[in-house]
Amino acid sequence: MFFTQNRFGPRIYELDAFPPTIEAVEILLQPEDVAVTAGQPASFSVLATGSEPLAYQWSRNGVDLVGETGPGLSLLSAELSAGGQYLVTVSNAAGSVSSEVVNLNVSPAVDPLAIVVHPRGVVLNAGESAALFVVAGGGEPLSYQWRKDGDAILSATDDQLLLQAVGLDDAGDYDVVVSNPVGQVISEVASVVVTPTSVPPPVVPPVPGGDPIEVGFDLGSMGVVFNDARSNQSSFNPERPGRVAVDVEWAFIGDTTGGPRICDGCSNGRGQVIIFRRTGNEWVQNGE
Repeated sequence: MFFTQNRFGPRIYELDAFPPTIEAVEILLQPEDVAVTAGQPASFSVLATGSEPLAYQWSRNGVDLVGETGPGLSLLSAELSAGGQYLVTVSNAAGSVSSEVVNLNVSPAVDPLAIVVHPRGVVLNAGESAALFVVAGGGEPLSYQWRKDGDAILSATDDQLLLQAVGLDDAGDYDVVVSNPVGQVISEVASVVVTPTSVPPPVVPPVPGGDPIEVGFDLGSMGVVFNDARSNQSSFNPERPGRVAVDVEWAFIGDTTGGPRICDGCSNGRGQVIIFRRTGNEWVQNGE
């Protein structure tokens, strides 16, 4: 308001006030990607500035979400169908600005892991075979890693572990680690005991006029003597243990792989098999 004066007298004028300055919308803090398991809560938020009032509209996959008109978007229990691309548009009298597009990833719920049946220890003789197995429950996929004395066993990644023709070095404490996308569990320890194989002493087949002779030492170090009762002489070749010539006949005891035997066709009915063992360079008759 101001006053002027002319020949007609004073005049009063009123001027309109200058309109206020309107600040455009600016997003200061963008929403971020969220990943949850189905049934878990999920939320987005945005921080914007500009002249009030500010209006918000959230959308998913390009479609406005009814009722989602605040600076935050919250889902109390996200379903698989809630996954997708989200953004928010913020507007005022000066115009509107859209946020960056963010993703909501919702993965299926996975049951927690549990071992239903633990592997059990076994006692084996050397050379025997057995299997350890585990039964586990939980969300798929399940993966397995067997261990021996705490160390992972190469390629042992099934729900059972085959122990074939075990040796003494296979003895130890075994367990298995079972895992899925949620986590992992470790089974109880199964102890595997391996005892040396007890080999019964071989029996030399009888020869005519003689009795079987039990052999109680390594066949690989034995010689055989065929005693000719007619001449009361014995002969054997220490350089070729296990093979002896009498006249034109042969008596033979094989090594540990073949087992002891007497040659077919030996005809001396008065002969007797005598077993000898080598001690160093000396040959000692069995039982002496």
